[in-house]
Amino acid sequence: MKLVFLFILIVLIDVCIGGSVPLTLLDETNSIGRCLDGSFGGYYYDPYTDNDNSKKWVLYLEGGGECDTQELCQSKLNTALGSSNYFANSSSPSGWYFGSTDCTNNPTICTYNHVVIPYCTQDLHSGQRSEAYDITWGLYFSGHLLLVDILNQLDAKYNLNEASEIILQGVSAGGLGSWMNVDFIQSRYPNAKVTLVSICGFYFYATFYEGTNHTDATGMADFREQGVENMYQLYSSFVDESCKEAFEASGKNPSACMLANNSYPYVDVSSYIIQSQTDSVVLTGHDQLPSAYIGEEPEAEFMKEWHTNMTIALTSVISNSNKSGTFNVACFMHGSFSHVGPTINSLNFYEAFHNFYFEHENYNLYDNCGELCGTNCPSS
Repeated sequence: MKLVFLFILIVLIDVCIGGSVPLTLLDETNSIGRCLDGSFGGYYYDPYTDNDNSKKWVLYLEGGGECDTQELCQSKLNTALGSSNYFANSSSPSGWYFGSTDCTNNPTICTYNHVVIPYCTQDLHSGQRSEAYDITWGLYFSGHLLLVDILNQLDAKYNLNEASEIILQGVSAGGLGSWMNVDFIQSRYPNAKVTLVSICGFYFYATFYEGTNHTDATGMADFREQGVENMYQLYSSFVDESCKEAFEASGKNPSACMLANNSYPYVDVSSYIIQSQTDSVVLTGHDQLPSAYIGEEPEAEFMKEWHTNMTIALTSVISNSNKSGTFNVACFMHGSFSHVGPTINSLNFYEAFHNFYFEHENYNLYDNCGELCGTNCPSS
């Protein structure tokens, strides 16, 4: 009896502090998508807590890299990045970027419906392979199909199809995937206002640093142009349809539409881009820049050139404030944005997005001080 009472007490405490959200797993009756190992995917659903927001949703695509070789993909199979067998039975919304329990730091959308889609396909949420093949090493790449399965269940169980607002949020690999899927979501829910929030997901083609002390980029996928083409074929990727049509019409490979630098002009929905000017994961993981020599030459010159390329890539975003906005910080970081920092003009990324989404002001905030000179950058 004491154990039962203790269990009930723990559950009540967890609920009162807005603690855990249970995992919902899909199965063969409602899913053709699979995780990398063939297990069924799932999601965490945290319902609205304010009736006025019952038709407002935040969908969160998790990140976690990607794979493009048999060895790299197989290394993910015994983890939650490749198999739902390793998903947590519950998840705490306080750890989500726009967490539903975090009304102190994020008061504007904390009472919306929130859905976290864990990332177990290693295909940037883009794959359309419903079966495993020899060319996929017996693995499944069906991230887009899995997203559709989850949307189908959210429609049937929780009336997502009646949404008035949908914020699609993606971080890192989820950020890349959000660009490929967001117009699809808008077309699926034409009566909803759909907005994209891309956090460290605005990528362009990689260029390997080959100077002194360069590393071997073997632990992450190849984001050079040919590497992206290879991923597109491996995953049978779903990309933005209008971008794909435009590239095919001009005789170019539509794999380019996997990267936001190429697809942005074709994406119709409004977007808010939260991005570092010197992305630490891209530079050290995809571009072979050695982290131990940051700030020294010739590594510093490579970082300067990369920073210039990011500035050029975001030029069209900054010039199109009716459609999009940016929070672009001069920090050496990837996804560690929080209410503490980085800040621009004393605003953190929550506050900047609030101004963009609700107040329609301060669309673009960006540091123009050079490299590594942002305010309140995380230490690592």
